[in-house]
Amino acid sequence: MIGYFAACAELSLQKDLPMTPPSDHSLSRRRFCFLAGTLAFAPAFLSKGFAASLLENKASTLPYQLKLQQMLEPKLTPTRAVGFDSKKRLIAGGGSMVKIFDAQNALLQEIPVPGTVSTLTIGPDDSIYVGLENRVLCLDTAGKKKTEWGTSGKEPGQFVFITSLAIMGSFIFAADSGNRRVSRFTVDGDFVDDISGFQVPSAYFDCAVDTQGVLYVAHTGNHRIEQYDANRKRVSSWGEFGTAPEKFCGCCNPIHFSILPDGKFVTTEKGIVRLKVYDASGKLLAHLGSEAFKDCSPENASAYLEGPCQGAGMDVAADRDGRIALATQDGKTIRFYTLEPNKG
Repeated sequence: MIGYFAACAELSLQKDLPMTPPSDHSLSRRRFCFLAGTLAFAPAFLSKGFAASLLENKASTLPYQLKLQQMLEPKLTPTRAVGFDSKKRLIAGGGSMVKIFDAQNALLQEIPVPGTVSTLTIGPDDSIYVGLENRVLCLDTAGKKKTEWGTSGKEPGQFVFITSLAIMGSFIFAADSGNRRVSRFTVDGDFVDDISGFQVPSAYFDCAVDTQGVLYVAHTGNHRIEQYDANRKRVSSWGEFGTAPEKFCGCCNPIHFSILPDGKFVTTEKGIVRLKVYDASGKLLAHLGSEAFKDCSPENASAYLEGPCQGAGMDVAADRDGRIALATQDGKTIRFYTLEPNKG
């Protein structure tokens, strides 16, 4: 619960912080003192057990539940990105390695890459597009390099820190937390245009394309999911700041999301570690709170506060049957969930 209050307190402090990649994140004296004060007084207001009870009661009234089915240790350092291809094979990336697992989670292939994996996505032909912080590497189905492109900088078409990739037909969208924009390229790397104006207080900034070819972006600083049309105009959004289970707390959530084949959204959050499912309008359908992930949380308070921006985060993906893969916040395991009706 201490982490809960600290995460919520971050909002007013991180809105104006400069964005840095995960390895460069550090606490300012002002932020440290503010969070320390929050930590000191939080127990007086709300106990951990009481908060957990409230969240469990909320989850029991929702129409669906997330059921843990399997766990996998991919042995990546750490697991930063996950995705599925058309054969329901899991692709996981972290450090300077991409690994492919079959539908039964047996390791099929290890692919070294020339850089640090920051994100990945899978094309309709099962090509693997890997974000290497400030460039994009495309691998074929055999793991061989097809193309590589991208340069570091702030000019149009350049990158500071790629946090997400999404394919839409013959285009690829790249979310860049450093430049606070989503850029569109051809799949061969030719720059087309971008969407800017996002508030991105930390190194988490996700985007995804649904089965209908519609682009969605997690506007983390505004605590919402936004939909964009082909002209780069925002046409709808849902989500709001707050501590209730259906809302997004902290400075900048949701940090990752994925879209299920039927249009539902799976989201993850840092600070207060949560895995949730919403319908297309933003109605909460299922919820797993911090208690479900306490076995993979850093052990001390300072590591807990800094960890979400230094660790792997909680990337999430879904296969064509709706099986959900979640990279835990410690970067050590991948958990697999199914979404099932809540029978009370």
